[in-house]
Amino acid sequence: MSVASARPQSSLYRVTFFDGRSITVAAANSLVAEAKACRQHPGFVRTVKFLRKVEA
Repeated sequence: MSVASARPQSSLYRVTFFDGRSITVAAANSLVAEAKACRQHPGFVRTVKFLRKVEA
C-alpha cells in the first residue's frame, strides 16, 4: 500500500480551465486536485478553489 492511497480524500475542489469548463474533484490537496482535473480535461488551469471538507 502506498502513502498516497493510505491518505483519505478529505476535500472537494473546483478546478476552472481557461476555456470555461469547471470540474469538481475530491483530493487531499489542491495540487492533486489540479492533476486529477487535467487528466479528465487537458488544458490550462485558471483557478483551483477549495469548496469543503468531506467527512469520511
